[in-house]
Amino acid sequence: MRIIIIALTFITILSCKDENEFVFTGKVDEIKNGEYLILHDLFENETITTSIVKNNDFFFKTKLKNLPLFAMLHNEDRSISKHIWIESNEMTFNSIGVDFKKAKITGSKSHKLEEDFYKDYDHTKNREMKIKTKSFISKNSNSLFSIYLLSNNVNTWGVDSTKILYSKFPIKLKKSAPGKRVSDFLKTAKLPKVGEKVIDFEMTDINGNKVKLSDFKGKVILLEFWASWCKPCRYENPKLLKTYKKFHENGFEILAISLDTDKKSWIKAIKKDNLEWKHVSDLKKGSLAEKLYGVTSIPDNFLIDRNMKLIGNNIKGKELRDKLSEIMPTTNKELS
Repeated sequence: MRIIIIALTFITILSCKDENEFVFTGKVDEIKNGEYLILHDLFENETITTSIVKNNDFFFKTKLKNLPLFAMLHNEDRSISKHIWIESNEMTFNSIGVDFKKAKITGSKSHKLEEDFYKDYDHTKNREMKIKTKSFISKNSNSLFSIYLLSNNVNTWGVDSTKILYSKFPIKLKKSAPGKRVSDFLKTAKLPKVGEKVIDFEMTDINGNKVKLSDFKGKVILLEFWASWCKPCRYENPKLLKTYKKFHENGFEILAISLDTDKKSWIKAIKKDNLEWKHVSDLKKGSLAEKLYGVTSIPDNFLIDRNMKLIGNNIKGKELRDKLSEIMPTTNKELS
């Protein structure tokens, strides 16, 4: 009888485990002992919790409102970071002897799913990968990673394809942060097709002046969505600056829309990255332009011709320079 009671007690303890409890342990050698590791919620853009590294170990234990979620594990200045899908399991992290970004992570099915997806991802085969990505989302419609992947592609795929894929997800995932972004896109996005006129809007620049997209009519415009806290955006900025300097004298302009909510961080990033173009922001979540253009992830952009018609979406690097060379007079300036 005593054995039965103990067994029942143990089962009861297990059944009472808080589903939102999160335990995360790890081993690192790129972070010095005594320094902080920070876990940051990328959906809500807020710090979840912190841990001090001791003897190359770290430990997080906390309760989270919504699981799973997408987070960044990073040091204090974000010079070392890793994206992680967090679930309500006991998770582990080990980067001993390897690059921090290549750490082995256990306890998250979502994280494993993302790793499996990107193993065969080839950015050079856009059409083929578009088909594979849609198929992947359709087959894994019970995954938060899948609906996140969908939210990152809505501008490229458009309303019709997005609506079909979105319909496959359960209510719980539709209510998640990326699910809501897809839903907002389907409700509010008025994306023009290539060759159609874009939607005008008005926002405020860093000096408090009102700026309209139509103020730049007659120029070739890159409508660039970014934020100071967005690491891929900051990585892209030096390349974008070179492109701007090459084509600016021929009528190329950039109107940058920041998703920042903190003005000091926004202005600091503009100065640090030497961004010479016009900047605007509502300094709040869910800006007007963000909703109008169905922006669900950054960096994102829209290339617009001199007559305010859409040329293309999410064009970066060499592809952007090649496109500008096609539609604008050549210049003697060379990219260094």
